[in-house]
Amino acid sequence: MDEVLLKITGKCLSLEEIAYETYRYIAGNSLDKNIGDFFGNMAAEEAEHIEFWKGVHSLVSSGAIEDIIDNEYELLEDVSRTVEVAEGLRVQLKNANDNRRVFILAFYLETYIMRPSFGIIFQFVKNISPIKNPIDTYQIHLEKFISQFKRQNIEDIELTSIANIIFQLYSENLQLSRISYIDTLSGLLNRRGLFSSLYTVAHILSRKNRPAGLMMFDIDNFKKANDEYGHQIGDQIISSVGTIIKSCIRNSDIAGRFGGEEFVVLLPDIREDMVRTLAENIREKVKSEFSKRFPITVSGGCAFAERIANPQEDINKLIKKADENLYISKREGKDRITFI
Repeated sequence: MDEVLLKITGKCLSLEEIAYETYRYIAGNSLDKNIGDFFGNMAAEEAEHIEFWKGVHSLVSSGAIEDIIDNEYELLEDVSRTVEVAEGLRVQLKNANDNRRVFILAFYLETYIMRPSFGIIFQFVKNISPIKNPIDTYQIHLEKFISQFKRQNIEDIELTSIANIIFQLYSENLQLSRISYIDTLSGLLNRRGLFSSLYTVAHILSRKNRPAGLMMFDIDNFKKANDEYGHQIGDQIISSVGTIIKSCIRNSDIAGRFGGEEFVVLLPDIREDMVRTLAENIREKVKSEFSKRFPITVSGGCAFAERIANPQEDINKLIKKADENLYISKREGKDRITFI
């Protein structure tokens, strides 16, 4: 278990709980119905954020998520300081005696909660879990405060400037976090993102005693195509194969570029017969896509486990078996799927 990440997610949960409790207090004690309704809605959104962090905290506690942040101790210090500031703002908000001060303090609380550094956690969890994710709503959540300033005739250049800076940092960090896990050429997970996600999903499956399938693909004659048509065409081939794989699999499946012209797809909670069906579908679509341009096909190898017991060990076994079957496909003529 990643003890530092566990502390980070615990602090993040505390931040959201502070905001939730504060907004509920304001909603229940405001003499202005519109303001009470606004903070009631904000509290409801904070409740969703709380559920997200509870889910993440549980995944980290179980050992399902580890080593996804490079500078864990720095982030822990940042979030710890943020919790202290948020606690102070909560006290000030409960003692605020006019609407302008309530909104300004609440807005400051929001800007402290929306840490740009959370982006990497949002992005990673989005790849592996159906937990409702704040990744696309945090900015909207903060923008609602800006809109409410106008309704309350609270014009403040400083606040608007702070909001713009926070929005920019948040957007840039989301982009950076995406780059750290996504292979820009194929659009799938890169090797780091792939293995982190494989082991995390395997942990989840092991807790539920659920099955998993794994497919491995290799682009046939890729070196020849690269040499004959050039690296730019080679890049287009990898990009197209990545797009086809993504279009054929479920949202719950984990797909990544294993290296070079190889791809891996984990199929959690799937029937054994569906593994070959999906693999054949991908193989046929690749062949059809390139039939009028280049003689490009893929070979594949599949593996299946009735249940995941030891997450890391079982994933490695699936990869090994799929790789062995892929080798058979290549040896026996390519453009085929082997699943034995």
